[in-house]
Amino acid sequence: MKTDDTALFDNSFLPLLSRVLHEYTRRFHQRWNLPLALVMVLVEIAKLDGRAEPAAVAETLCIPRQTMTSLLDMLEKRALARRLPHPADRRRKVLRLTPEGARLADAIVSDALRSEAAAIRAAVIDPAELPRFRDAVIRYISALAAQNDAAPSRKDAAP
Repeated sequence: MKTDDTALFDNSFLPLLSRVLHEYTRRFHQRWNLPLALVMVLVEIAKLDGRAEPAAVAETLCIPRQTMTSLLDMLEKRALARRLPHPADRRRKVLRLTPEGARLADAIVSDALRSEAAAIRAAVIDPAELPRFRDAVIRYISALAAQNDAAPSRKDAAP
């Protein structure tokens, strides 16, 4: 890293994001013996409640399609999800959780929410401050999205 970037990095969200992802990864592995990517796919399928398609889930989670196929294979092998024919297009598939997959997704989300609430209490964050904090993070994420939308894609960038 260039020395000019050190001060910026020290005040960046990047190392914080790394720590947050690490702690979620650790929790999902310790509590559920599941990798983060598999949990994210499971929860996304649950959230979409029968409207999930592999390509859309992969795009939402920024997962390469090949990786998505492997993750879906793992979910199916564990009898947590199924790929079903799309009702209107034979070429497409719809993802559905099995009853066991739905129970697991609910348990994981409930556990994560309880863990977050406990962490917030332990960090002595005033509950009255949470909406303001959450709003600031949402604005930050929106600004990052705008930066990403404005940036040239890798294929358009100069070598």
